[in-house]
Amino acid sequence: MRLRNATAAASAIGACLLVAGCATDSDTETPITKDTTAASGTTAECDPSADHSAAVDEAFAALPSGYTWYRHDLTLTDPCAELSAQTARIDKPIVSSPEPVMFFSRGEFVGLATVCPMKLADQVRIDGTSATVTYSFPRPGETTGAGWSGREAVTYSVDPNTKAITNSGYSDEFRRSNPSCDPATGQPPTQTSAAPANCATDLALRLDVPTDAYSNGTETEGALDFTLTITNNGQSPCRVATNDIVLNVSGPTSNTCTPEVQAPDIAPGESIDIASKSGTWGTCVSDGLKSSGEYTLQAAVLVDGEKAAESDTGSFTAARS
Repeated sequence: MRLRNATAAASAIGACLLVAGCATDSDTETPITKDTTAASGTTAECDPSADHSAAVDEAFAALPSGYTWYRHDLTLTDPCAELSAQTARIDKPIVSSPEPVMFFSRGEFVGLATVCPMKLADQVRIDGTSATVTYSFPRPGETTGAGWSGREAVTYSVDPNTKAITNSGYSDEFRRSNPSCDPATGQPPTQTSAAPANCATDLALRLDVPTDAYSNGTETEGALDFTLTITNNGQSPCRVATNDIVLNVSGPTSNTCTPEVQAPDIAPGESIDIASKSGTWGTCVSDGLKSSGEYTLQAAVLVDGEKAAESDTGSFTAARS
């Protein structure tokens, strides 16, 4: 569907992979990059006509790995403001794609709001040296970015002299909503008894892959139509993040990919079905097919890079035109 402490460690480079994404109320996203720069606040130390591309390059270098970020001709429209912000987006965004917030002060990059890839719910609001960022996050049972009902408004403050970033704090609900990255620490969140760290070992995966040949193209033009069923055989709810699920394609060409759709909480004894038409699941597989022939597909859930559960394999035939 598989960022960085917003406090003093906000400028350290790190990466947490999960799918949260663009702030939109429909399943069809219009790729846009929000310009949330602040009002003018020039100082003698900053030349607004100078080339600030190095600061933009530094900001993009700090973005989470595992994504292809759309590196357009982004410029600081008010480079000498005490605080301004820009948002980044991935190259081919979907409804749940993250939009990291990059902070600048007097033409310099000062850090990311959080190193965790989060979805925005609204424009970033600048007030002097503070910025309010409103995030959208999933509550239990919510699967698609368009249907996420959780909202979290966090105020970040930047010291123009030290460039230190502080924040107003994060609610426990918001911190737990991202199973792979706690926005307060930039690390996986502390597990609770309701979601044990080893819950992935309680999952059973079943893959339903049609055996008919298909012309592998885009997701809506002949991509493989398959379904992954995940069942929780444990005693506690379990959530599997996007970056914990991998799809392995083997055949004339091989590929391992991570779809960009987040799974919901799965209650004990319950199952969820994830179809290839959800987000990038279909194209995740199709992109690995470079020639015609017989292929096999297998899904797996990873914990710390190791397989905790895996599905059976499904076979299919790809026919390239």
